[in-house]
Amino acid sequence: MFNVLRAFKSSMCEVLLFCLLAAVPALAQPPHLVIRDDHGGPLEAQLSRVETLRQEGRAVAIPEGRCLSACTLYLGLEETCVGKAAIFGFHGPTTQFGTIALPQAEFERLSALMARRYPEPLREWFLLSARFHTITYRYVTGEELIRLGVAECPDQID
Repeated sequence: MFNVLRAFKSSMCEVLLFCLLAAVPALAQPPHLVIRDDHGGPLEAQLSRVETLRQEGRAVAIPEGRCLSACTLYLGLEETCVGKAAIFGFHGPTTQFGTIALPQAEFERLSALMARRYPEPLREWFLLSARFHTITYRYVTGEELIRLGVAECPDQID
């Protein structure tokens, strides 16, 4: 009788453990990291965050609002989608003071570093045009990015 109870208790524990472990990924994080009204920030910090998301295979959705400056680096992740009405503001690398130009070699190095994070043809457009906007943004809509090959977000984002 005790052997039957032990076997039953052991099987129930295994089933319970299996159910708990199966539920953990679903509870750990939502399917998309949803970005709305992100004004960017320091380039190095954003590059690090984007790389972490890449390693995690995390999907990013920018369905609406503004994604400015370093925020646009999310576009380089394979699982990023954008909404047609979202606004993206690109600019080239600058000093922390914004109005003081970087030395040319540093400007080129940081421009290339940023461009490598963008998908083609956005990469080429950034290098030929947007990076030269250093005091103002070069604004692009999500609709324009979708035409350039960035995935469109579904109507409903988690």
